[in-house]
Amino acid sequence: MPCLAGIDTATAALLSARFPYVTPSGVVTGCGKAAAKQIGQYVDGGYADSTGLATLAGLAPGLMSIIGQYNAHAVTHPQPGQPVTLVVPVTLYLGNSPQPEPIPGVIAASPPQPLIPPLTSSAHGQLSSSDALLQQLFAATTHGQWLTCPPAVNQAGQRSAVTSPCPQDHKLAAGAVPQQLIVVVPRTFPSVATPLGWVLPGPSRTTLSSGVAKEAAATARCRHPRSNEMYCPAGVGRLSDLLGLINGGTGAP
Repeated sequence: MPCLAGIDTATAALLSARFPYVTPSGVVTGCGKAAAKQIGQYVDGGYADSTGLATLAGLAPGLMSIIGQYNAHAVTHPQPGQPVTLVVPVTLYLGNSPQPEPIPGVIAASPPQPLIPPLTSSAHGQLSSSDALLQQLFAATTHGQWLTCPPAVNQAGQRSAVTSPCPQDHKLAAGAVPQQLIVVVPRTFPSVATPLGWVLPGPSRTTLSSGVAKEAAATARCRHPRSNEMYCPAGVGRLSDLLGLINGGTGAP
């Protein structure tokens, strides 16, 4: 609406962070003759998506198109004597909920038939969960999305029988960036439970700090694809992998 084009940043932030029962919902009125008419009522965006992953998943196709065009041009038009630089997207998810440790070899039993209808009715929430959105991002950012192998051509511009160097580029990029999806979440271990609140007590901060230190240790790095570590799902890295990537493979500082 034109009359709200210059809305203050603080006002916009307050409208997007309203918690019913704690704070009133945000109300927006119209413009001109409708200035006294309520046209919108807003609450915190976390009620629909508490992770921000839905926004990222929505942006991913457009970003991959731009990155793919850049990488394709870099591969097909290399500069003499200059290395080819590729852009490899990495998704980092910082979660504040502990990740339960899976039990090896245990397969969940099928639920009883009377429970099937109420369980399947929750499918909408499951499809918008962080796990589902991370799966979407994982599929949207595979190497086939950010570097599409063009057919090899000769100097006359015709297709050549010579193999395109693109698969080798994929391999080299995968060696430099082993994990494109990195999930940093607290592990479950005996400790003081972190209470819900704006200010965390000392014991909770100590527990969180020790958990971060443990995840940052170089020994916590995933070793795909031969690793069967509990907290290393296939293709997913951890905090130590992120630090190793940032530090050029040297591991945690």
